[in-house]
Amino acid sequence: MPDTKQKKETVSSFVAALQGKRIHVVGISGIEGYTIAEFLVRHGLEGVILHDFHPKEEFGRVFNSLHLYKSRKERKESLADLMNWDAQFCFQDSYLQGIETAEVVFLSQNWFAYGPNHPRIDQVNDLGRATIMSLSELYLKLLPSPIIGITGSVGKSTVSQLTSQLMSGLASRAPSLVRQVCLGGNDRRSGQLLSGIENMKADEAAILEISNRQLKLGIGSSPQVGVITNILPNHIDDHGDFEHYRDAKLSLLSAQHPGDIAVLNHDDAILREQGSKKREIIWFGLQDHARTGVFVKEGQICIRSVSGAVSPLFRVSGVKMTGEHNLSNVLAAIAAVYGFICYKNMPEADLLPSLQAVVAGTLTEFTGLIGRLEFVREAGGVRYYYDIKSTIPQGTVAAINALALQAERIILIAGGEEKGVDYSGLGQSIASSVPVLILLPGAGSDKIRKSVREAGAKTFICEAETFEEAWRAVLDQQKTGDAVLLSPACTGFLSRFLEEKVGFKERVKAL
Repeated sequence: MPDTKQKKETVSSFVAALQGKRIHVVGISGIEGYTIAEFLVRHGLEGVILHDFHPKEEFGRVFNSLHLYKSRKERKESLADLMNWDAQFCFQDSYLQGIETAEVVFLSQNWFAYGPNHPRIDQVNDLGRATIMSLSELYLKLLPSPIIGITGSVGKSTVSQLTSQLMSGLASRAPSLVRQVCLGGNDRRSGQLLSGIENMKADEAAILEISNRQLKLGIGSSPQVGVITNILPNHIDDHGDFEHYRDAKLSLLSAQHPGDIAVLNHDDAILREQGSKKREIIWFGLQDHARTGVFVKEGQICIRSVSGAVSPLFRVSGVKMTGEHNLSNVLAAIAAVYGFICYKNMPEADLLPSLQAVVAGTLTEFTGLIGRLEFVREAGGVRYYYDIKSTIPQGTVAAINALALQAERIILIAGGEEKGVDYSGLGQSIASSVPVLILLPGAGSDKIRKSVREAGAKTFICEAETFEEAWRAVLDQQKTGDAVLLSPACTGFLSRFLEEKVGFKERVKAL
């Protein structure tokens, strides 16, 4: 039988093919641009041109604010090393200068969020001389190990982190399945894998969190295990319409080979339909979907194996994270791990007991990620939750639904800019469960206000110009038994309202 698995390119052959070419890297203050640039320079590629739209005098401050996966000392050392690289730097005054002559251009996922990039990158595309690549494409091209790639409108960071922990647990119990696990995340606190890629082996596993913008850039191939948590209206401003956004998410699976695995959410109508087009699927869902995968039944997280046997793994009441959306994230992570077992074609009878033990040990300790319905503390009979990562209405609705089961009232702090999505569902959720809404300015805030009024809500809406005003409103309105929830439902809240030393969590901890 011919080998249908994906062929990986070696680092040495990839670097050799780049020798002598005019290479430009855009956005080196950010994690992706810096990671790519460091890789190229470390491998001896000379004359690489490094672009960043910040002025040179601001570059160090921006670099330090973005690379939070490094300690302060490490950031200082990395920055000093970077400035001594044998490369050409183009800061604000010469940004993108000469890029039309490039033969290879490396772009970070946020390149199209900066308007002035568009005409110059469009020119590069129109000329057709350059190969345009991304960090995600590099990983899929060069990582020698199987990849679990995870995307989705909401939940992908939590699923990525939890999958990493579960897989690491299996590495200690079942080294025949996987010897070591590495994670490449998509936030300021997650490191990247490119710097150590030469040392990785085929018996390891790489877990990649992949965003819609990375998929829009193109990733060249597909991960061996492709996980989609859900597809909800999001980032419409980046993609033009929901159909293009949906197609970008589904492209994660478009180049999978026979034997590769898709892990899909059975509760998502788009993914159920997509499932009819795939052969190798592991499903997850909050109800028994009667298919191979992970589901909930009678208060237990269960798995139905390829053979059809059903095994309980862990009690739902033992999950530390709040809300059905987080339970769905747990199911997705377990399904991703089971998908990896299926991809490796390992005997289930040997591995399911290990998986059960790892699931129990991990879920007993895993409390979720910073900024995702994060419980900060209780003070004066009021519980405070930090949900800054919920930048679409569906995320805030999920947070409201979770807290409505345990709080007498919810005070919601929200607002910011919008991404072209529908807020009517959020208005209905606020109308039923949120008596006090504190709104900060922005186009998204205007949509929230309109949706609440159209839902006929009796919600008291308090307008605040600054976060300090919003906090004063919280202190005026809160009562014993309340849950105070910061969940923007919009983009830009953090950079616009919380870029100060005393933010939400600091104020809560000072109570």
